Amino acid sequence: MLSILIPTFNYNITLLVETVHQQIKALSVPFEILCYDDGSVNNEIITENKKIENLENTTYKILEKNIGRSAIRNLLAKEAKFEWVLFLDADVLPKSDDFIASYLKHITKTSQVINGGILYTEKKPMDSELLRWFYGKKREALSTDKRNKKPYLSFLTLNFLIKKKCFQNGFF
Repeated sequence: MLSILIPTFNYNITLLVETVHQQIKALSVPFEILCYDDGSVNNEIITENKKIENLENTTYKILEKNIGRSAIRNLLAKEAKFEWVLFLDADVLPKSDDFIASYLKHITKTSQVINGGILYTEKKPMDSELLRWFYGKKREALSTDKRNKKPYLSFLTLNFLIKKKCFQNGFF
């Protein structure tokens, strides 16, 4: 039914993976979670991330060298075994307990791509992250209504569900 695909690089993904694992497991649907590390060099983070291998239907694979954002996504999709693939960036965290269920309920016979949104914390981050935070809040954190009015102008790749064939055929 669903392959959850998480590319990462020098980022601790344990909370994200544990969260989505708990949600998908509760839905009693066939699933897998594939987490591919794009040649991280931070051993502390790698050690933490290896803990997710203990979760059912979860794989953590470390690539020998960094192949880049597009190539790792293509590799994840190629190795996914289910018809639907949910791409999640390593630094996202579901806001709600029905994050996965919400995606699944939007699948119809004609669905090809289902795009998720983003929210930023209201708390201002460190000075070094302020520009990104201001930009994200203004340009990326759009309501569903605003995104639906201009879907091709507001598509973010940080969390989206897509049919595997659609992704592999380059319709994305």
